[in-house]
Amino acid sequence: PVAVHGFWNWHPRPAHDDYALTPGLVRALRQDLPPRSVVFADLETSYRISAYLPVYVAAAPPAHVADTPANDPARRRLDVIHYFLTANPKFLDRYDADWLVVDRSRFDVRPTWPLACEDSRFALASRAGRLVG
Repeated sequence: PVAVHGFWNWHPRPAHDDYALTPGLVRALRQDLPPRSVVFADLETSYRISAYLPVYVAAAPPAHVADTPANDPARRRLDVIHYFLTANPKFLDRYDADWLVVDRSRFDVRPTWPLACEDSRFALASRAGRLVG
């Protein structure tokens, strides 16, 4: 009886991902990023980018990364946090990043690299100044 009552009054919430990539960003990433490019973005964005493309991300949520000395997910997480607080390019250099993705709804970072694309939420910048599309 308890289970029946629980399911009777259960109203599932629609699935919504607050960190979902926009169609414009996905299109830009697929059009111009070569396989094995290194992308620097916040942890949530990096995690989603790696699901769409065969690229390297500088950091991902530590729970999704093997905790080895080479990976050092805790340090990578801190480096991402420090970059988005300071915009210090040393963090981009540390990971030999080719591309930078900034979720402008969450971070007030102005890329110093040329913008390759921007949409309603994301800015995509390229170290080499390559243009998308």
